[in-house]
Amino acid sequence: SGTPLAINVESVPALPNVTAINVQDAINQLSSLSHTQNTDTTLDSGGVNQITASELNQHIKQYLEISDTSGGRVIPTIDVDIPFDTHLHINTHYTHTIGSPIIIFNVSGTYKIVYKATTEITNGFTRTNTEFGLQIDTGGGFVDIPNTKSNVTNRTTGGGPSTIHSTHYITVNAGDDIKLIAQKTVGTSTVTTVAGKTTMVINKMD
Repeated sequence: SGTPLAINVESVPALPNVTAINVQDAINQLSSLSHTQNTDTTLDSGGVNQITASELNQHIKQYLEISDTSGGRVIPTIDVDIPFDTHLHINTHYTHTIGSPIIIFNVSGTYKIVYKATTEITNGFTRTNTEFGLQIDTGGGFVDIPNTKSNVTNRTTGGGPSTIHSTHYITVNAGDDIKLIAQKTVGTSTVTTVAGKTTMVINKMD
């Protein structure tokens, strides 16, 4: 997907010779992959802080990675939802329907969210700016999550795509929903998302 988090997770090595190991020692073995220690003790097996290798790998892979492989969504001058049509990885911590913009958290906790957004001008020659951001619905409707907005600038038709990466940490309750939105804030050119170049990766941190 091109996001560091996803690359790190996919490169977790197999641990075939480990059957019961102290969690901290296991995390230390993986420290070169920049993973954060997970203190959730629900996976303890055979005593406090004792888990099997398969349980450790499962715990590390408690992440969601989704992509918009279709692209071509025109960004208007009002907020528009960005849907995702492909699951690259999903587990029971999350609910997402193919083609929907909404991600539901099934487990309370603190999560790291990394979204990548790519746009290009498909018609016009004026410089444009597109603002992406995250919204959350905790039961009363979607509202902006503060400090999650990022901007993409495109110059002209044929100028090629532009991409931003944005990383955020949020604490949610089970049942909370989030989505990615976008709005054109500058320019009159037609700007669209690029196929396969808008993704979101979410990883549980606690």
